[in-house]
Amino acid sequence: MQKAIFLDIDSLLIVSDDDIAVLPGVEAALKYYQNQIPRWVMVGISNSRGMGVEKALAQMSYTLELLPQLQAVYFCPDFAGLICWRVTSAGAVVVDGSDDEIEIPPELRHSKPGAGMIHQAVTANRN
Repeated sequence: MQKAIFLDIDSLLIVSDDDIAVLPGVEAALKYYQNQIPRWVMVGISNSRGMGVEKALAQMSYTLELLPQLQAVYFCPDFAGLICWRVTSAGAVVVDGSDDEIEIPPELRHSKPGAGMIHQAVTANRN
C-alpha cells in the first residue's frame, strides 16, 4: 500500500495580490516525506472559491513550481463544491464536474471540509 499525505495549499503559502510565497518550514517538511522509503505521494488541495478558474489554474501551476515535491494539486473553484480540477506538471483537467441537479451530501462535496478532492486524489493514485 502506498502512503499519501494531503496538504492544504491554503495553509502552506502566503498569498498576496502580486506574489505567492512558501511559509517557513514547509519545504523541510516536504523533504522529510520525500526522503522516506517508500516515498510518500504528496498531493495539495485547495478550495480556491471565488477567484475564478483561470486565476486558480495559474496559482496552482505556480504552486507546483514552488513545491515540485507535490505530484498534483486538486482545487474546487465553485461555492457549491461540485467541480474538481487536477493540476499536474503536465497540465490541468476537470476530474469531476457534477451537474447542479444532483444532490451531493456535504461530506462528499469537493470543497473542504468535504472529502471529494481527497477521494479524487486517492482514486488517481491507486496502484
